[in-house]
Amino acid sequence: FDNPVWRSGYFAVGHANAALDHIENNGGVPYLEAGPTATNRLEGELRFVRAYAYYYIARVYAPAYPNDEPRLPFRVNQASNFEEAKASDVASVNDIYALIVDDLKQAKELLPEQYDADIHPAAYADGRANKFSAAALLAKVYFQMGEYDLAKAELDFVIDQNGGAYD
Repeated sequence: FDNPVWRSGYFAVGHANAALDHIENNGGVPYLEAGPTATNRLEGELRFVRAYAYYYIARVYAPAYPNDEPRLPFRVNQASNFEEAKASDVASVNDIYALIVDDLKQAKELLPEQYDADIHPAAYADGRANKFSAAALLAKVYFQMGEYDLAKAELDFVIDQNGGAYD
């Protein structure tokens, strides 16, 4: 496939995988000055981005959930070369949705609820994923999976626990 959704989706997956690999290969610390707050936020954002990208790739190029037919290239780490990238596993919608759910659950745990100028860089003030965006996307995924009670629980969390940030 050669179109913007395919290219940008897998571009996001690849970059998120590379950064997640870097965190894992460096004992959970993405760079020297990072403390637990920064590391959690970065890993949470990366998991959110990977989940979001795979969600849209699956929605556009795969059959509706549930479906066990392998259809889409599937990587959870960065390919070390072109040949490895070409030999990626192929996954079903069920496999991809399982990764999406796992990534979003972890993102929800790792991401902050909101920007805090005392601990976050100024660039985090606007437009970044937070705990509630992860929960909202997780609700959308659960809804598409037919897991309506789980979707409602995530949306109740967003509505009831956001401290007034989202009406």
